[in-house]
Amino acid sequence: MNDLATNIIREFPELSGARVAVAASGGLDSSVLIQLCSELGLSASILHVNFKLRGAESDADAQFLADWANRLGWPIQVREMDAANYATRHKCSIQMAARQLRYDWFSEWIASGKVDYVLTAHHLDDQLETLLINLGRGAGLKGLSGIPARNGHIRRPLLSWRKKDILAYAEKQNLHWREDSSNASQAYLRNKLRHQVLPQLHEILPELGLHLADSLAYLKQADLLVQREVDRFRESGTSKDQDGMHIALQKLKATRAAEAYLYELIKSYGFHIPDAVQLLDAQPGKRIFAGDWELIRGRDRLSLRHKVEVRALGQLIDKTAQEVSLAGKRISINEVKTQDPLQYVKSRQRDDRIFLDADLIQWPLELRTWQIGDRMQPFGMKGTKLVSDLLTDLKVSLIDKEKALVLTCENKILWLVGLRASKNFVITSKTKHILELNLEK
Repeated sequence: MNDLATNIIREFPELSGARVAVAASGGLDSSVLIQLCSELGLSASILHVNFKLRGAESDADAQFLADWANRLGWPIQVREMDAANYATRHKCSIQMAARQLRYDWFSEWIASGKVDYVLTAHHLDDQLETLLINLGRGAGLKGLSGIPARNGHIRRPLLSWRKKDILAYAEKQNLHWREDSSNASQAYLRNKLRHQVLPQLHEILPELGLHLADSLAYLKQADLLVQREVDRFRESGTSKDQDGMHIALQKLKATRAAEAYLYELIKSYGFHIPDAVQLLDAQPGKRIFAGDWELIRGRDRLSLRHKVEVRALGQLIDKTAQEVSLAGKRISINEVKTQDPLQYVKSRQRDDRIFLDADLIQWPLELRTWQIGDRMQPFGMKGTKLVSDLLTDLKVSLIDKEKALVLTCENKILWLVGLRASKNFVITSKTKHILELNLEK
């Protein structure tokens, strides 16, 4: 048994006796992987995606693999996919589209229970290309750790082998394979690295191939340590509720590595990390966006949540209403007759409850979201004040500010719901009928 085959058995013992599918393009790398699986006597099949990007050449690749599978007595599954259309719809490159479609199909195939593992033919030169690409994109430890040899049910048995070693094996075995004409194109970043950069790197650093795998392994171990530490911080320094995830700023800054922790916590959401770092010392209310997500600087925390489109909402309340609901808040309405109105109010006064002189009210009332420029006359305060300033004074978080409601009568604000009552229609000793409104929990 040759060194490549021996390496597969040693590094991936779980493949012995397993049902595997080789993800094959018909090119050199996947053809070598097919040959090795055959040599090892694995229970194997072939998965091939025809993206129809090279016309007759693409169809010839599929036929080449079908003929080979027939000679081996292996099953083969060929699926045609439109990567160009997917790329247009999802605003990504054709290469990214092809990768996504391909791996989605692999996941479906594994979920079907027909195979235990899907094998791909990535090798050490692919690792180096990926490392350089991720380095240019400002990747963290995980991105610099390269392509994993194991990822769920995906296995990459050739990952520690140089391209030249794979080629040498193919030539020794007199293998035939298909050459993808697009691999020679300089339009793609990987091809530029492959043809222009990597040969010079290997010439300047001849031992790079010997040490790259070890370096990537060290980076993977370092990433495990980082993730363990981040998980500890996630338990003590973050919280979650219906609005999203909240990061405690005081605890984050106390780590002395706030930028690194922040990067690890939000890296999967697509934010421009330098912009996110600036939020650490920004004024409350500052926010940044990434796709459907937003990161908001609050008074004492950063809040990560799905982007919210703030819309003006309102609902009229007539005299017969016993309850009203808006924006997830429910308010019960009750008219009370009492001989001692002031004592009644004193015994039941709470921030989430308001008492109005029912005989002074002009119906209907309106419950609505507050708006920029809204002013009210807070009870116990001289003059009027902007609702926005009141919310700030009350240290209401930015997220809760967006949900704040006001109760109005003829455009006068009677209640900043659950927070402050106004001077309008307050209860006096002469009040005969009390309109009591309760913000229900």
